[in-house]
Amino acid sequence: MNKNPPVRHSGTDEPIFRESAAKVFADIDLYPDDKCLELSGDLEKKYLLNHIECVWQNLGMIGEGLKAMRCQKQPSILDIGTSPLTFIYRDCLRDVHLFTIDLTSLLAGRCREAGIDHRVCNLLKDAIPLDDGQMDMVVFTEVLEHLSTGPGSVFAEIKRLLRPGGMLVFSVPNAARLKNRINALLGKPVLDPVYVVFKEDKAQHSQGDGVWVHGFGHVREYTMSEALDLVRHYGFEVQGARSVDSYITPPEGSSRVRRLASAICRIASFVIPNSRMINLVLAKRS
Repeated sequence: MNKNPPVRHSGTDEPIFRESAAKVFADIDLYPDDKCLELSGDLEKKYLLNHIECVWQNLGMIGEGLKAMRCQKQPSILDIGTSPLTFIYRDCLRDVHLFTIDLTSLLAGRCREAGIDHRVCNLLKDAIPLDDGQMDMVVFTEVLEHLSTGPGSVFAEIKRLLRPGGMLVFSVPNAARLKNRINALLGKPVLDPVYVVFKEDKAQHSQGDGVWVHGFGHVREYTMSEALDLVRHYGFEVQGARSVDSYITPPEGSSRVRRLASAICRIASFVIPNSRMINLVLAKRS
């Protein structure tokens, strides 16, 4: 196993996290037919690399939530939206009963081997196939922006699954992140063209019935105030929130200009409130 995996996170050299991240990258070559992200191997590695920091931040929020709940039994956690990053949660949260749901069964076999309870569910249409009050925590991170439906039914399902006092770890891409603010000032688009978002270049309809694996693109993004309003509106009590970056340093081998631009953007996003890439919220079921 590579002892120095290409992890661009800011927090730690914690060995379990780093080893698990290294395995995620190695598995892309080991399971080339998964196509779980509809990306080629190189693009999948780039996508996952840019989300490793988010996983680290999510694990921090999960830890805060578990500590606050003081569970007397093995906690049950549901990760909505299975990806290779779900396996990092498995490795770093060995003492929890981990569930996951996804639009397809592409990762079901690997989840079963890893001791993760995988279910197939289309959030646009289906009730989540789990029992009322079965979960101590739900991790609903960077999924809502892909759904072409109002969030009410999804939040109602999450609330149904959570026991009273259970925790929600929720995140969405920040509509007011620094890059979007700059693009808006320049009169440039801040989201992909609508026909790309709904993948009409692949299937000439937008009813959620297509054969694509990973759902739609970013249908909607949210500012921090909107993310907080969402969880409160649907019956949760905010316990904590922070704006985080999905990656911290440019890729290894980047030019001096890119490294300098990255440093300037990091300083600017630190100075300008709520201008980082992801809005992350910890909330309690009332």
